[in-house]
Formats: sequence, C-alpha cells, structure tokens
Amino acid sequence: MTATALPFIGHAPLWARLTRSLLRDRLHHALLFEGPAGVGRTRVARALAALANCEAPSGADACGRCRTCTALERGVFPDWIEVSPQGDRASGQIAVAEVREVLRKTSYHRYMGRKRFIVVEPAEALAPASANALLKTLEEPPADTHFILIATNASALLPTLRSRTQHIRFGVVATNEIAAWLQSKGVDQAEGRAAACHGRPAVALDGDVLDERRALRDGLLTALAGGLPSRNEWAVEHTGGKRQEWTARLDVALDVLDELLRDAALSLAAATVPRIHPDVADTTEPWGRRLGPDGLARCATAVRDARDQLAVFVAGRSVVDALLARIATELGS
Repeated sequence: MTATALPFIGHAPLWARLTRSLLRDRLHHALLFEGPAGVGRTRVARALAALANCEAPSGADACGRCRTCTALERGVFPDWIEVSPQGDRASGQIAVAEVREVLRKTSYHRYMGRKRFIVVEPAEALAPASANALLKTLEEPPADTHFILIATNASALLPTLRSRTQHIRFGVVATNEIAAWLQSKGVDQAEGRAAACHGRPAVALDGDVLDERRALRDGLLTALAGGLPSRNEWAVEHTGGKRQEWTARLDVALDVLDELLRDAALSLAAATVPRIHPDVADTTEPWGRRLGPDGLARCATAVRDARDQLAVFVAGRSVVDALLARIATELGS
C-alpha cells in the first residue's frame, strides 16, 4: 500500500505524526480522534492498525496484501475490536457490561497481530459507569494494546477520560481533494457533491444523505430565525410517526446543529480551519459574535442534553421545543 493508495484522503500531516510515533514505538496507548462524522477518523484508525500489524510493511506504508491487511479490510482481523452501542439497545449507550467484556479480552494473548486495537465509537455513547470502567484500564494499560476513542464532541466525555488520552483533532478535507477522489471512483457530479458534503468524504458518496442534511440544516436555520410558531412547526414535523424513524432524523439534525455551532466558534476565534458549512457563513459568523465563548458552550451543552434526554425516552416534541427555545434565547431571537 503506497502513500497515494491509503484508504482515506486528507489528513497527511496528522498521518505522518501518527506513523512517526508508531515506527518509533512511541504511539500513545490511548488516542482520542475528534472531528466531524464522515471525515475519515475510523479509516485512519484502521490504516494505523494495518501498519502496526502488517507482515511486509515498506517504511510508513502497510503492504495492503498480506494476511493481516486483507483481514482488516474485510473486517475479520481478531485483534481489531470495536465497541459501540448494541443494535438492540434502545438507549443508544454503551453499557458497562459491554466494556467489561472487551476489557476481559485484553487479558488474553493476541490472536494474530503484534498489537491489538480497541476502537470505541462513538465515544460519547459511553455511559458514566462504562467510562469509569474504561478509565481504570487506561490508567494501567495492557501491553501492546492501543485504545482509540472516536468522538464528534470530545467535551462530552469525562474530563478524567480525556486526560488519559492523546487528543488528535481531525479537520474537514479540502473540496478539491474530495472531488478528485470521487472522480477516481467514477462518481457522477463529483464537483457538486464535493462542494455539498462540507469536507466529509464519506458523506459525499451518498447523494441522499447530502440532500437530507441540507434540508435539515436549512429548516433548522429558518426555525431559529423565526419566532415561536416557526419553531413549533419544525418540532411537530420532525417528531411525528414512529419513534425509531424520527429519532434517527433528529440524530442527524443534532449533528448538523453541533457543526453550525463549531463554525460559529471558529469564526469567533478567527481560526483558519475550514468551515463545515461555509455557504451559510453569513449566519454562523453573527452567531459567534452574539453568543461569545460562554453562549457557545451553553448551546453545545443544550445539544448534549437533548441527546441524553432522547436516549432515555423523553418525549421528542418536548425535547425539541426546549432545545430550540434555549438556542433562540441565547441568540436573542
């Protein structure tokens, strides 16, 4: 596997730093990958595991052909363990029993690789007891085992958990890189999709996802800019029907709201980091000025509270009404 054939695009400086640490046997035992969904966090983690265990590496490149590399690509490498909310768990949280079972496996000898990788995604789904169970292991990590926590919002994690990790921030990928990547895959309307995905290659591959996210974003902005009737209308529209259907839709809406707040924070800080939603900068830049650091923090907390309430089956309409009212109040609407 050459550098140009890596299974992700963008993040070259970040990748160089990770591989340099790995090749010097100085890779931190616990990494926190923070960034927007769809930018390639999991793909980078998988590539790191491939390089750490490749049977025929060439410098900082895994070969992509050996037993280990192919097993990882097919998702059957036994020393790559994923921890995520179980599909039958209505709460959407990672239970302490799930974490303890994975930690029990770390006491076993590795099955196939030189190093074991345990990937927690999304890390925000760790229940408090689960996070504390993981924290104890991070304080005394098993040999040749690396934990990678993948998060959209690292501030939602326990401070003690964050303090035990090396924080790696993923930015969005340049539009021209995504367009070239899509073209190499033969995707139609590559440039348009690249422009609309807001720097996230995985999102660019699915046109339906792009349309859904754009519609949710524009509807949210309209509701927040309007008065109470506009907010009520949006809440009614997006909390009707079967709960599992509208909760999935609200998850995306909350992601979008987090992204808008991130852009507002970047504008306030005059950061040069690319925005996720540059086409609505005329909205997010004033948000940054109106909210300030404290207001942005309160809004981020409001979004996190909404997620927590939905996870324990609080009525969707009540959650959305309260969230939109809180954001609108902070914005002075």
